[in-house]
Formats: sequence, structure tokens, C-alpha cells
Amino acid sequence: RLTSWDADEREPSFSPDGSQIVFRAEKDGGALYTMAVLGGEPRLLVRGGRTPRWSPDGKRIAFWTGGRLTGAATSKVLVIPAGGGQPVDVSANPSGYNSRPLWSPDGSHLLMASANASRAAGGAFVVESSGAGVPRRIDRTPGGAGGGWTWWKNRLVVSQGGRLVGYSLSPGDWTVAGAGAALTGGL
Repeated sequence: RLTSWDADEREPSFSPDGSQIVFRAEKDGGALYTMAVLGGEPRLLVRGGRTPRWSPDGKRIAFWTGGRLTGAATSKVLVIPAGGGQPVDVSANPSGYNSRPLWSPDGSHLLMASANASRAAGGAFVVESSGAGVPRRIDRTPGGAGGGWTWWKNRLVVSQGGRLVGYSLSPGDWTVAGAGAALTGGL
């Protein structure tokens, strides 16, 4: 047992080396905490925050906050040093809704669900993890922009039509390269 709080804890993500865990705890209004998996005291990383994910090198953590979590009109995707510090806003649409960050396998980019303030122009976007550069919308967004995605063997895997489907993305421009390959049978 890692904690003994009387609060819900969810959305765990293990560091790439398996020594640390980051998670959301509903304690004191909700926050992200990190701690060693072998025990110790949880350390507050940042208040608020959802869906924390370690960078592949274990040095940074991406998460989202705002929107329906806080009653705010917008939500943001942020990146914070794993040891704590000032988060950097890397949102694809700073005045809209941004959520569900996923690191690229090399850690140079983040994939996220994003939409404008009216939610009329949503989709999956890729941004540089440093916050520099121009966000790129992924055409033919595989599986929609719900954020139910992960990487496996250099493919973006999404849930689509009751099965898991893997898509190749062209390096550099992040376009979907060809049809997806079904990885499971589904219904």
C-alpha cells in the first residue's frame, strides 16, 4: 500500500524506469502527486491536473487541467519537470479545450485532443513538447479525438469500432500513413 489517505486516487502513470509513480489524488480538492513505488511519502507535484504521463526520459510529466474539472471556460495541457517547478503551457489551442496528452516515443512531441472554445473545430493535434513551434492537426484523426490512445511498436493505437487499431504516422508531418491495422478482433 502506497498511501493511507481517505481520498480517491486514480490515473497512475509509472516512470519509464519503474521507480516512481505519478497519480491524481482527490485529497484537498485534487492534485497530482509523485512518490517512489517502494514507499515513502507522496510529494505534491501540482494542484489540479488530470491524466499525468511521464516523458519517455523520465524528466517531465504532461497533464491537463481546467475545463469541467474546475468550471473554467478552457482547459490546458501543461508540462512540468518531474521534480516539480513551473509548468509550461503547450496547449494546441490556448483559448479552447485541450486534454489527454500522450508523449511521442522520443519525447519530442505531445499528441492531445483539442478544440476551439465552441468545440466546433476539434481533433487530435501534435505540438512540440517544449511549447515552441506551431501545433499540427492530424488529418483523418484515427479513432476520433477522445484521447483513448497509446503507442505500440511505433504505431498509434486507438479504440475504434470495438477493436484496437494501430496507425502509422509519417515522421515529421504527423499525417496518418495508410489504413490502420486491426490488432484485436472486437465484436
